[in-house]
Amino acid sequence: MESIKVDDAEEKKERIELFEATLKVSELVQITREKIDIQQSAAVKEKDLREEHDQLRDEKFSMIGSLRVRKHTILNQTEQLNRLKKVKDLEAAKAKVEMNFEEYKIKTRAQFVSFTEQVHHAKAMNQDLVDAAKLVLEIFSRIVQAQARVSPFNCSHSLRLLLQP
Repeated sequence: MESIKVDDAEEKKERIELFEATLKVSELVQITREKIDIQQSAAVKEKDLREEHDQLRDEKFSMIGSLRVRKHTILNQTEQLNRLKKVKDLEAAKAKVEMNFEEYKIKTRAQFVSFTEQVHHAKAMNQDLVDAAKLVLEIFSRIVQAQARVSPFNCSHSLRLLLQP
């Protein structure tokens, strides 16, 4: 009986050890499953992160390309704007020159009219002087002729020279 008790106690002890070992194996299996789940989850997350990284990289390159295109567009538009400003400045300068030229033409025309009037006035004065000189010569001529008729020897020599053609 004692041997049965010892056998029972050993068997019980073996069962307890077996049960504890089974529990430890179950715990290890559970821990291993959790590790596998964590690793699979990490692998899925890593794959998702790589895909997101690749997508972000592609978007980055797309944005860089888009920014370069926009930069060139802005540079071209800036250059075009500068050309338009130059054209506008040239048109403004041309308009100013044309306005100044019109003012110059008006002033010149006024000066020409004034000069023409002065020339006509001078011609009229010259004609008046010529007419007056002719009249004076005619008066001298008549005086000399009258004096020569009255007294031909008393007529001064300078008056006679005036009468000579």
